[in-house]
Amino acid sequence: IALGPNLVFCFRVLQLDEAMALEGLSASSSRDVATGAITSGFFEEMLQFELELGQRRNFDVALIHIQWGAFRQGREEQRVLDLYSYLESVKKPGSLTARLGARTFAQSMSYLSRSEVDRHTEQLSRHLAEKFKDATFFVGAACSRDLATPNASKLIQKASQR
Repeated sequence: IALGPNLVFCFRVLQLDEAMALEGLSASSSRDVATGAITSGFFEEMLQFELELGQRRNFDVALIHIQWGAFRQGREEQRVLDLYSYLESVKKPGSLTARLGARTFAQSMSYLSRSEVDRHTEQLSRHLAEKFKDATFFVGAACSRDLATPNASKLIQKASQR
């Protein structure tokens, strides 16, 4: 269906198994299989989009970097799932949670003041230590306002260094 010279919609009727296979393929490239968190590649794309949107709409974006030491033997998989569920429950509306590595999650966060990011980071660090006593956490943050030319990969790198 053509709606003018620049807009064309294409439709295709799929069999149920075809549709399920395509949906699974799409989900596998954007979601971590073990936790359901956004994958690092997809997160970086979405973070770049957030940064560009923030520049146009006059808000800043922070990246919260959460890294941990190993959980006790035999509990790693379940504790990582628990950790992801917890991070999802405390994130700001509109934020994204991603799994960047085996022991690393990240969250995006729009903010108005640096003190808001600092408060959130301190509170998250304290709550993680209380809730997950069987691991040690490193929680860092980086703000787009602190970068001369904000982009997703620089923000991720800066947050992981703190």
